[in-house]
Amino acid sequence: MEESLLWFSDQTPEDLDVLYADRFIVQAILRAVDPLAQQYLLRLAFVDGAFPMSSIAAWCKSADLEDHHDAIRSLCALQLWTETELDGQPHVQYHPRAQALVRDFMCNPVVAAGDGPHPKPEVVSAYGRERWMAVLKFMVSPDNHHEFAQQAGTSWIPQLLVDMQLMEPPDGYQYFSLTSEGCKFLLEDTSAQVWMLLVGY
Repeated sequence: MEESLLWFSDQTPEDLDVLYADRFIVQAILRAVDPLAQQYLLRLAFVDGAFPMSSIAAWCKSADLEDHHDAIRSLCALQLWTETELDGQPHVQYHPRAQALVRDFMCNPVVAAGDGPHPKPEVVSAYGRERWMAVLKFMVSPDNHHEFAQQAGTSWIPQLLVDMQLMEPPDGYQYFSLTSEGCKFLLEDTSAQVWMLLVGY
């Protein structure tokens, strides 16, 4: 990866515009960078303009600061992010063509050959609502939804809710239980809930 960082850091803005207009190049980089750098790329995919470095640093625990600095260094070396300064504070700005492609990855994932046609938007929306409702039902009544914590596609969510202090882990005979923060979470609108879960992840 270090050789790739050096190669990309030497490219001119014109070359980068060509490279980062290629879906497969951006996809390959997204898969190759460290998990923390992947998170940063995905989190800022829908943020237009410069974004403060202090806000990005706030996403990390103090124990992860070395990984944080490595992620920032690699993204800047790849010139996916450009460091700038606004109001005396350091900011980063996404390469516009790469950002557009990452947005497209998230909104329009490619269906592998042989998987059939793309599902209709209303079908995807209905599926998303159904799965989100399953999360909320688990939070409200975890003892009646044991299968949620056991299914392969959702078994990781209860621990995430515990890490976010929205639920308490099982204690003796008691199953997962909702915390006061979890109650506040349930009163938020859906878009805020989804965003909080993504940030927690």
